[in-house]
Amino acid sequence: MNALQIICGAMGYFRKLPFLPKKILLALYRLIADGEPVDKAALALRAGVNEAEVSNVLDSLPPSNIVFDQNGRITGYRGLSLLPSRHRLLSKSVQLYAWCAFDCLFLPELLGQSMEVHSTCPGTGEEIYLLLEPGRVEKVFPETVFVSFVTPQLNDYQDDLRGNFCCHVNFFSSEKAGLDWTQAHGGSVIVGLEGRCCRTSS
Repeated sequence: MNALQIICGAMGYFRKLPFLPKKILLALYRLIADGEPVDKAALALRAGVNEAEVSNVLDSLPPSNIVFDQNGRITGYRGLSLLPSRHRLLSKSVQLYAWCAFDCLFLPELLGQSMEVHSTCPGTGEEIYLLLEPGRVEKVFPETVFVSFVTPQLNDYQDDLRGNFCCHVNFFSSEKAGLDWTQAHGGSVIVGLEGRCCRTSS
């Protein structure tokens, strides 16, 4: 498994959605990427559907997949967020955030735009930088960056997306930093950005 395979896996999930939810949720990603909270009227307009159809799709989502502000506007959906996190994204001069390293890898492909990623290694505290183009990693610093990855049970994944999945999926400044961290926080696969799957911690 490498970075491109991770991206393909995420895109495969999205492409399998029925036409209407896919249309609405892609519009939602794009509106969040504009950098402002999203209300249902704006989402319906962008997707070219009515508000009832938007409500039906949003109501069908697991609660952990979407975040609303106090005014009922959407501030985050399945990995892309306006709320600060460890994974900072910069795209078209708009400051955004990702829920985990996995999100950073598939969002440029999904949105069709380049993104700068600024993150930190949870093991060493080192700064990590990536420049991502749709479908590829253009730049990375340090060169030894790895990603932790887990495959939780589907029900747990849906019940608490960030608690059961995202918190385990991080960038690491080296393979050793990743293995040390995953051994202390539960088993994960350590994945090289442009290489083969390395090892699984116990």
